[in-house]
Amino acid sequence: MKDPIKITQEELQSTADLQQKFQQSVMEFGNLYIEKMTVETSIKTLTEKENKLQEEWKNLQVKENELIQGFYKKYGDGSLNLAKGLFIPNESK
Repeated sequence: MKDPIKITQEELQSTADLQQKFQQSVMEFGNLYIEKMTVETSIKTLTEKENKLQEEWKNLQVKENELIQGFYKKYGDGSLNLAKGLFIPNESK
């Protein structure tokens, strides 16, 4: 077996600095991964909320259409003035 060789202080420091940079990089990767997970969870939550709101919007449109059709059946063609609570029939031709 060969005798160990003592490296210089400069080589030792250089190696220690490199090791420290690797450790810092690993820590930054971990922080980035955690941040990415948080963002992905937020995106998932927002997407679920968006989908729910889209479904509610579609249901409101269906209800609106049913309400309008109910007015047409009851009062005929015309328009609704919500401020005055009036249904204004169209002029007959």
